[in-house]
Amino acid sequence: MDWPGPAEVGGTCLRDLSGGPVDRRELLEALLTALSSRRSLLDDPAGRRAVAAELRERCATLGRRVRVELAAEAVVGMATEIDDAGHLVVETSAGRKNGLGRDVVHLRPG
Repeated sequence: MDWPGPAEVGGTCLRDLSGGPVDRRELLEALLTALSSRRSLLDDPAGRRAVAAELRERCATLGRRVRVELAAEAVVGMATEIDDAGHLVVETSAGRKNGLGRDVVHLRPG
């Protein structure tokens, strides 16, 4: 919470944003409280679709070349969509790979 990350990515840290130290327990409680009103959306299919649609709108990964690290292989291709279950779909030279959700790395163009 104190390390802003590499300068070239434009990161920041919570200490800089808040002007002082951040209590981890208070941060967790605030996050859980903020999410609690949305929790019920996951209880029915329409709510899950709404959450997935919101994720699609905000996702910086869609439309980018990616590498997804799986246990037995790495999948490289274009991130094309997020399905209603929240899984990434990647178009590869070998075809479409569904249900991806592991470590995703954005690749440089070209």
